[in-house]
Amino acid sequence: MHTKTAVRTISLYDLIANNMFIIFATLHHIIILVFNHYAIQNLNILKLDDNFHLYITYFDYIQENLYFCQQITLFTLFCLLYFQGYNKNNKNKNNTNDRLFQFGIMTLSYIIKMIYTIIQIYHVNPQVKPKINKIQHEKLGLYYHMINVSYSLQLSIFVTIIAFIICSLCGELILICLKKIGEWAKTFTIVYTEKTLTNETEEV
Repeated sequence: MHTKTAVRTISLYDLIANNMFIIFATLHHIIILVFNHYAIQNLNILKLDDNFHLYITYFDYIQENLYFCQQITLFTLFCLLYFQGYNKNNKNKNNTNDRLFQFGIMTLSYIIKMIYTIIQIYHVNPQVKPKINKIQHEKLGLYYHMINVSYSLQLSIFVTIIAFIICSLCGELILICLKKIGEWAKTFTIVYTEKTLTNETEEV
């Protein structure tokens, strides 16, 4: 049995242009992993501070959420890279379908993380989150505020997307209903008698 080898050359520009989506997706997930890692470390430091001993349980729930997000992000990144490597060896591939599949994986990952976060916010956090006064809130530090901002931003984007989808579906439903009403109005007939009074002069 003989094996054939072929040498191919590709420019750096073509390599980047052909893999732009996976490059940005990988960078995006690496940034998330790094941010979450330092967020977990920062919360560990805050838990050791005697000024925040009342918030340890609350910090634990934030860390639990961050650990969960880390696992989902790692799994998503693995799927993206594995699928990209699989496609490199598959000659009969469709780039459009590949991008849709990869985008679908990222979207599903985002939805799972947001649903888990929302469940924590409405069923867990209100029970364990202590009241933080203004002075203590300032002492929590910049990184803690960055964590809060990141959650607020993600939830705002998630709610905005869901609201947009619902409005779009409602708008589409209204248009369909109006179209059906218009078609029905054209086929529905009404019978009525019309009487007209006229002034006629009789000629002699």
